[in-house]
Order: sequence, then C-alpha cells, then structure tokens
Amino acid sequence: MAQNRAMDWFKQAKDDLCWAQDSFNAGHFAQTCFIAQQVGEKVLNAVALYRGYMQVKSHSILEIARALEVKMLNQ
Repeated sequence: MAQNRAMDWFKQAKDDLCWAQDSFNAGHFAQTCFIAQQVGEKVLNAVALYRGYMQVKSHSILEIARALEVKMLNQ
C-alpha cells in the first residue's frame, strides 16, 4: 500500500516538474522556484513512503532529507 502511495507522489512530482519547466520557459521565475520546491518535497515524500514511513511532518526539503539520511550534493 505505501509503495503505491509512493508512486502516486512520484508521478505528481514528475507532472509538477513539467509544469516548472513550462513556467521557466515562459519567464515565470518566481512560480518556477515555488514549483521546484514542491517537486523536491514530493519526491522526498515518495522516498519516505517507499521506505515505510507513514507520513512526513515537515515542508522543509532539508529537514526531510536529513531525516531520511539522504546525501546532499555539497556534503
């Protein structure tokens, strides 16, 4: 069940990424930043669900990544 929910979050993140790319190409940079944050959060929610967590209680990409022990590129 959680893995199905994980795939739902991942699919939504992929759809939002397309939306962000369209917004960027249209010159809507503030909206692109907001959508990009949403993409990151949704992907991390998908990872959490896939790993068996039942819910995520933060909207901070950094906090979620740290809780999941996801390696950051600059670390």
